[in-house]
Amino acid sequence: MVVTFNLLEALRSSGFSGRLVYASTAAVYGEPRQVPIDEETATRPISPYGASKLAAEEYIHVFSQCYGFQSAIARIFSLYGPRQKKQVIFDILCKTLLSDKPIELFGDGGEMRDFVHVKDAARALLWLADRAEIGAPIFNVCSAKGMTIRDLAILIVTLADRNPDRIVFTGDRRSGDPIHWIGCNKKLLGTGFSFERSLSDGLLETLTWFRGE
Repeated sequence: MVVTFNLLEALRSSGFSGRLVYASTAAVYGEPRQVPIDEETATRPISPYGASKLAAEEYIHVFSQCYGFQSAIARIFSLYGPRQKKQVIFDILCKTLLSDKPIELFGDGGEMRDFVHVKDAARALLWLADRAEIGAPIFNVCSAKGMTIRDLAILIVTLADRNPDRIVFTGDRRSGDPIHWIGCNKKLLGTGFSFERSLSDGLLETLTWFRGE
């Protein structure tokens, strides 16, 4: 948040006349009361990360209105893809391919996420740069297709040609992790944008990278 403010102040003092696209996160929604989540859904972050992103969004709105910045805010859902060495997909790959032990995961497997491939997300950010305007409109960047962590784990383990019976869930929940995230991307699609990668294709690409093939 501090870095975002410093950037905005530097742009203001330099007479910035370009376009700013901010990569925010679905974490600003916290645990939504209903799904799918659209851009009008109330923002109730339940993690410091989500709170800091929401604060940065507010700075961008204010600077855009006060100083005429053409801006757009992209709320990216569960990002994944090659070279991402963290988060649930990388964790499942590590436990599947680097060990013969049970694939132990948090929660009960019923948690829902909306996964978007990093290349689609990058394309969306570039796309929104041409649609930035004063006021900083908000766009969800998501597939609008939810998948449970259990189904995700089974799919990854099966694609890796391993036994899905190894998958076990601890039942423990990490503070700040929502239960259900499924986004609505109608606003983004309404601008003419389209997603290119299915989850299965994206997971195969990520698996190939992980194996170094």
